[in-house]
Amino acid sequence: MDSSISLGFINYVYIENTLSKLENIHQDHQRAELTVSEKLNPAEDINQGAVWHRKVEVVQSNTSVLKRILSYFTAEGRKQRKQNREAAALFCRQVCVLLQNDKTSVNLKKRIINSAESGSLPFLKKAEIKTIIREKDTTLRSTKEHDIIREAAEFLEKELPGLLSRLPQVSLYDSREVLKAYYQLTILSPELLPKGHKAHKAIRKLEKHFRNIRQADDFTDLKTAINQSILRDLWEVLTPEDHWYVLKKYW
Repeated sequence: MDSSISLGFINYVYIENTLSKLENIHQDHQRAELTVSEKLNPAEDINQGAVWHRKVEVVQSNTSVLKRILSYFTAEGRKQRKQNREAAALFCRQVCVLLQNDKTSVNLKKRIINSAESGSLPFLKKAEIKTIIREKDTTLRSTKEHDIIREAAEFLEKELPGLLSRLPQVSLYDSREVLKAYYQLTILSPELLPKGHKAHKAIRKLEKHFRNIRQADDFTDLKTAINQSILRDLWEVLTPEDHWYVLKKYW
């Protein structure tokens, strides 16, 4: 199989082989370098071209610290550092594309994340590593889960203001779909509803409203039923491993 990456097709074997080389060098406590082994082919989009039309080659650096210091001031040393930076940026972009692509297998995404955490990917900046680790839960979610989260966020954003504007003429039935979207997000993607988010304040207003009209217990029962329904529906959508992960977070 061609080791290059062509537009519209991601060569996973190439990425996995590159990761393996980086991991092996890291395990041997050696220094890895990245070089661009193919020239950039013409492409309309230079950013896409930088990702799809070249490949990165991993080599183990046998250059001593002294030689690296001495070469720092030479034209050849500057040229080599420029090539290394170019290769690092290229492979970083390729890895980011894979992490963001729903077609990438969960196992490959986990491997990239684990390599970033272990320090096997020296081309990544500290900020990039922190971002990958911070967003790993979101990255590893299934496509269907992403769809649920997106639809719930859009529904909540659209319907919540209207529901609040109708207070106090709001029934339990009126609240059901908004509550469902709210708890889908709190279960699946709590980072979208951080502390102080307007959605939390809105739910507290609803709770106060039903307490004022002596339906506090009914409101609590509705919330419990909605949460149970969401978890039950997720069993049909998620893998057993992902469903168990969601349950652990929920409890």
